[in-house]
Amino acid sequence: MNYLKKTGTFIGLVLLLITTYQCASAKKIKTKLPLELGQVYYQWTPGDDSRGSEKSLYIPVISNENAIILDSVYFQGQVAKIERITESLFLGRFKTNTSQKPDLIMSSNPHEEYGNTFQKPKQADDIPFELNNTQCVISYKEGNKTSYFMIEGVIKK
Repeated sequence: MNYLKKTGTFIGLVLLLITTYQCASAKKIKTKLPLELGQVYYQWTPGDDSRGSEKSLYIPVISNENAIILDSVYFQGQVAKIERITESLFLGRFKTNTSQKPDLIMSSNPHEEYGNTFQKPKQADDIPFELNNTQCVISYKEGNKTSYFMIEGVIKK
Protein backbone atom coordinates (compact mmCIF):
# COMPACT_ATOMS: atom_id res chain seq x y z
CA MET A 1 0.00 0.00 0.00
CA ASN A 2 2.81 2.39 0.95
CA TYR A 3 4.63 1.47 -2.28
CA LEU A 4 1.55 2.33 -4.39
CA LYS A 5 1.18 5.69 -2.63
CA LYS A 6 4.83 6.60 -3.30
CA THR A 7 4.60 5.47 -6.93
CA GLY A 8 1.39 7.45 -7.48
CA THR A 9 2.97 10.57 -5.95
CA PHE A 10 6.06 10.17 -8.12
CA ILE A 11 4.02 9.74 -11.33
CA GLY A 12 1.85 12.75 -10.44
CA LEU A 13 4.96 14.89 -9.82
CA VAL A 14 6.50 13.84 -13.15
CA LEU A 15 3.28 14.68 -15.04
CA LEU A 16 3.11 18.07 -13.32
CA LEU A 17 6.71 18.85 -14.30
CA ILE A 18 6.13 17.81 -17.92
CA THR A 19 3.04 20.01 -18.35
CA THR A 20 4.75 22.95 -16.65
CA TYR A 21 7.79 22.57 -18.93
CA GLN A 22 5.64 22.43 -22.09
CA CYS A 23 3.70 25.56 -21.10
CA ALA A 24 6.88 27.47 -20.32
CA SER A 25 8.50 26.58 -23.64
CA ALA A 26 5.52 27.62 -25.81
CA LYS A 27 5.44 31.14 -27.22
CA LYS A 28 2.72 33.06 -25.44
CA ILE A 29 0.55 35.37 -27.49
CA LYS A 30 -0.73 38.33 -25.51
CA THR A 31 -4.35 39.37 -25.76
CA LYS A 32 -3.79 43.09 -25.12
CA LEU A 33 -1.25 45.13 -27.03
CA PRO A 34 0.35 48.04 -25.12
CA LEU A 35 -0.19 50.36 -28.10
CA GLU A 36 -3.20 51.29 -30.23
CA LEU A 37 -3.32 50.18 -33.86
CA GLY A 38 -5.49 51.19 -36.80
CA GLN A 39 -6.80 48.77 -39.45
CA VAL A 40 -3.96 46.46 -40.52
CA TYR A 41 -4.02 45.69 -44.26
CA TYR A 42 -1.88 44.27 -47.05
CA GLN A 43 -1.32 44.94 -50.74
CA TRP A 44 0.37 43.08 -53.58
CA THR A 45 2.96 44.91 -55.66
CA PRO A 46 3.59 43.18 -58.99
CA GLY A 47 7.19 42.70 -60.02
CA ASP A 48 9.00 43.04 -63.31
CA ASP A 49 11.77 40.96 -64.90
CA SER A 50 14.44 42.18 -62.47
CA ARG A 51 12.52 41.67 -59.25
CA GLY A 52 9.72 39.48 -58.01
CA SER A 53 6.39 40.54 -56.63
CA GLU A 54 6.01 41.76 -53.07
CA LYS A 55 3.27 41.51 -50.47
CA SER A 56 3.35 44.54 -48.14
CA LEU A 57 1.62 44.44 -44.74
CA TYR A 58 0.84 47.92 -43.39
CA ILE A 59 0.54 48.47 -39.64
CA PRO A 60 -0.83 51.94 -38.74
CA VAL A 61 -0.06 52.96 -35.14
CA ILE A 62 -2.49 55.40 -33.53
CA SER A 63 -0.68 55.76 -30.21
CA ASN A 64 2.48 54.27 -28.71
CA GLU A 65 2.77 55.79 -25.24
CA ASN A 66 5.10 53.06 -23.94
CA ALA A 67 7.54 53.41 -26.89
CA ILE A 68 7.11 49.75 -27.89
CA ILE A 69 9.52 48.59 -30.62
CA LEU A 70 7.86 46.48 -33.32
CA ASP A 71 10.25 43.76 -34.50
CA SER A 72 8.77 41.13 -36.85
CA VAL A 73 5.46 40.04 -38.32
CA TYR A 74 4.22 36.52 -39.12
CA PHE A 75 1.63 36.48 -41.90
CA GLN A 76 0.32 33.86 -44.34
CA GLY A 77 3.14 31.38 -43.71
CA GLN A 78 5.96 33.93 -43.91
CA VAL A 79 7.92 36.14 -41.54
CA ALA A 80 9.34 39.61 -42.19
CA LYS A 81 11.14 42.32 -40.26
CA ILE A 82 9.03 45.38 -39.56
CA GLU A 83 10.26 48.67 -41.03
CA ARG A 84 9.28 52.12 -39.79
CA ILE A 85 7.95 54.17 -42.73
CA THR A 86 6.67 57.19 -40.78
CA GLU A 87 6.03 57.99 -37.13
CA SER A 88 2.67 56.24 -37.34
CA LEU A 89 3.09 53.67 -40.13
CA PHE A 90 5.06 50.43 -40.09
CA LEU A 91 5.56 47.93 -42.90
CA GLY A 92 6.39 44.25 -43.29
CA ARG A 93 7.64 43.23 -46.76
CA PHE A 94 7.19 39.65 -47.95
CA LYS A 95 9.14 39.12 -51.18
CA THR A 96 8.37 36.53 -53.82
CA ASN A 97 11.21 36.43 -56.30
CA THR A 98 9.78 34.92 -59.46
CA SER A 99 12.72 35.83 -61.71
CA GLN A 100 15.21 33.51 -59.99
CA LYS A 101 13.40 30.24 -60.53
CA PRO A 102 15.78 27.72 -62.08
CA ASP A 103 15.04 26.36 -65.54
CA LEU A 104 13.59 22.88 -65.33
CA ILE A 105 13.73 20.26 -68.05
CA MET A 106 10.42 18.45 -68.23
CA SER A 107 10.63 15.24 -70.19
CA SER A 108 9.23 11.73 -70.26
CA ASN A 109 12.86 10.55 -70.28
CA PRO A 110 14.14 10.72 -66.67
CA HIS A 111 17.78 10.97 -67.87
CA GLU A 112 17.03 14.31 -69.52
CA GLU A 113 15.74 15.66 -66.21
CA TYR A 114 19.07 15.01 -64.51
CA GLY A 115 20.21 18.23 -62.85
CA ASN A 116 16.74 19.43 -61.89
CA THR A 117 16.83 20.28 -58.19
CA PHE A 118 14.10 19.37 -55.75
CA GLN A 119 12.37 22.46 -54.34
CA LYS A 120 11.74 21.86 -50.66
CA PRO A 121 8.35 23.27 -49.67
CA LYS A 122 8.23 25.63 -46.69
CA GLN A 123 7.63 23.61 -43.56
CA ALA A 124 4.83 24.53 -41.18
CA ASP A 125 7.42 24.13 -38.39
CA ASP A 126 9.21 27.25 -39.65
CA ILE A 127 6.37 29.48 -38.37
CA PRO A 128 5.66 28.93 -34.66
CA PHE A 129 2.01 30.02 -34.92
CA GLU A 130 -1.09 28.58 -36.58
CA LEU A 131 -2.71 31.45 -38.46
CA ASN A 132 -5.46 31.80 -41.04
CA ASN A 133 -5.21 34.22 -43.98
CA THR A 134 -6.70 37.15 -42.04
CA GLN A 135 -4.51 36.83 -38.94
CA CYS A 136 -0.98 38.01 -38.25
CA VAL A 137 1.27 37.90 -35.21
CA ILE A 138 3.55 40.81 -34.35
CA SER A 139 6.64 40.35 -32.22
CA TYR A 140 7.63 43.42 -30.26
CA LYS A 141 10.09 44.37 -27.56
CA GLU A 142 9.34 45.84 -24.17
CA GLY A 143 12.76 46.54 -22.72
CA ASN A 144 14.74 43.32 -23.17
CA LYS A 145 11.67 41.07 -23.33
CA THR A 146 10.18 39.88 -26.65
CA SER A 147 6.40 39.44 -26.67
CA TYR A 148 3.84 38.42 -29.31
CA PHE A 149 0.41 39.78 -30.20
CA MET A 150 -2.15 38.40 -32.66
CA ILE A 151 -4.13 40.71 -34.91
CA GLU A 152 -7.42 39.48 -36.36
CA GLY A 153 -9.17 40.81 -39.48
CA VAL A 154 -6.25 41.80 -41.73
CA ILE A 155 -7.80 43.03 -44.98
CA LYS A 156 -6.53 43.11 -48.56
CA LYS A 157 -6.57 46.47 -50.38
